[in-house]
Amino acid sequence: MALKRRLGPIAGLAGVVLMLALVAFTVVDVATTTNAETARGEAVVTMRGQSFVPRVLAIAPGHEVTIRISNDSWLHHTFTVPAAGIDVELGPGQDATIHLTLPRGSSFQFFCRFHHASGMHGLLVGAPTTRPTGGPQSR
Repeated sequence: MALKRRLGPIAGLAGVVLMLALVAFTVVDVATTTNAETARGEAVVTMRGQSFVPRVLAIAPGHEVTIRISNDSWLHHTFTVPAAGIDVELGPGQDATIHLTLPRGSSFQFFCRFHHASGMHGLLVGAPTTRPTGGPQSR
């Protein structure tokens, strides 16, 4: 009984640390965007295992972006964006290219039809992107 009392606070602390680690991992993963690429009108989404990298793309609304999709996985996947009528199936090692214009004030979810239940999804967000400046200007 004394052992149970001593482990109670330790188990509680371990649970809190585990929860904080999971929250931190989720925030970092969701915050991954490709602003520099989409500012130039192009982006790459890679399928790895049962996930998309990156999971979030910030796209300038009203501008066409070219997205190259690469399946680096050993599994068959889809890149499905129902709101844009896009549904591309890729086998292992295959690539595809899509063109998309995101309407102002919108965001589109994308996912793999085969692995959506396993968490294979992401988000195309209509957000202002920063155009690269090319470095400091000389005077």
